[in-house]
Amino acid sequence: MSEHPPKQDLICLLEQWQAGIIDEQAVHGQAEAAYAAYREDEEDQLSAQDALIYHVVCVLEVLPTYMVIKEDVPFILNFLNTAPGREDEAMEAWDDYWNLLNYEARKVLLSNHPYYCNS
Repeated sequence: MSEHPPKQDLICLLEQWQAGIIDEQAVHGQAEAAYAAYREDEEDQLSAQDALIYHVVCVLEVLPTYMVIKEDVPFILNFLNTAPGREDEAMEAWDDYWNLLNYEARKVLLSNHPYYCNS
């Protein structure tokens, strides 16, 4: 089994995407590779901080399906930088963010984007 990705690696990946150094396809590919490290693990065996990393990897692993875009990066970075002891609060905000997202509007926004249209 592979090692779980360090938080700093995900932060760097997201910052590169945000800066336009890499694109969503590169982020998605890296997330798919990182996700493979978790396949043997049970989520409830992870520390609270590692669970945050796991949730980010999971959403990035389905990036085109969930229509994750660069504009989501500040929220994701904030989530990854949750202070110890505040993980439950962060998970609540994480769930709210993705559950309340207007996916119909995002679908329209991405309708001409080849990476999202072909996924």
